[in-house]
Amino acid sequence: MEMSRTMKMLFLVFGLIQISYGGLFDDDCSLDGVDVGIFGEFKNEAIKDKHTGIVKEFTKGGITDVHTTDSKYLKARIDGDKIIVETTQRYSDIEYELESTNSPKIRTTIKLTCENGTSSFTFSQPIIDENNNTPFFNRKVYRYRFGMEVNKDFVLTELLSIYATDIDLSHKDLVVTIEDNDYLEIKPLNKWDSMQKTTHYQLVAKKHLSKMDKTFEIIVSDTENTSKASINLVVE
Repeated sequence: MEMSRTMKMLFLVFGLIQISYGGLFDDDCSLDGVDVGIFGEFKNEAIKDKHTGIVKEFTKGGITDVHTTDSKYLKARIDGDKIIVETTQRYSDIEYELESTNSPKIRTTIKLTCENGTSSFTFSQPIIDENNNTPFFNRKVYRYRFGMEVNKDFVLTELLSIYATDIDLSHKDLVVTIEDNDYLEIKPLNKWDSMQKTTHYQLVAKKHLSKMDKTFEIIVSDTENTSKASINLVVE
C-alpha cells in the first residue's frame, strides 16, 4: 500500500513538472532545437574561461521579450527571429569569483514573455578551464629571525605562514619544493581550500639550527606554470 502511494505521488510530481514546462514548446511560445527535459534545464556546449560574446543562438517563435535572472555572467536578448545568449563583462572575472571545482559551470534562468503568457527554463553553461594562470606565493620573501638556537622539528610557519594560490577553476594540484639543503623542509599543511584557492605549507627544521644566515629558494608549480619566492633564515 505504501509503495503504491509513493508511486502515485511520483507520477503526480513528474506530471506537474511536465505540464509546467510544456508551455515552452507549443505554437505560441517556442525555441527551435531546445530540449530541456522534465526538469527544465538546457545544457549548452562548453565554452572557455576567457570566452567573450555569444554562447548560444535560438530561433524563436511567438516570444516578445527575454531576460535572464540570477546570473552575473550571462545575458539574453532578441535579435530578429533569434534569441542570443552571451557573456557579460563580468564573465572575465569568473576565475576570481567562482569556487574551484573539477567541472565548473554556471546557470541562469531565462524568462520568456510570449504572446499568450510567460515561460522559463534553466540555461546551464559548462566552462572549459584552461591552465592560464601562474600559481603564486603570498610573499616574495619570507624572513625568519631567531635570537636563539632552533630545535629540530620546530615549525617556522607558526610564526609566518606560507601559502600558495592558483586562481584557475580546476587546476589545483600544486607542488611546492625547496632547493636541496640540510636545514629546512617544506610540506603541505592542509588540503586545497576551494573557496580561497590556496594550500598552506609547513616549513620545518630538519635538525638543530645554530648561528647562521642563509637564503633558500622555494618554487610552486601547477605542472605547466611556476613562480618562485625566497626564505631568509637568520639564527643569531
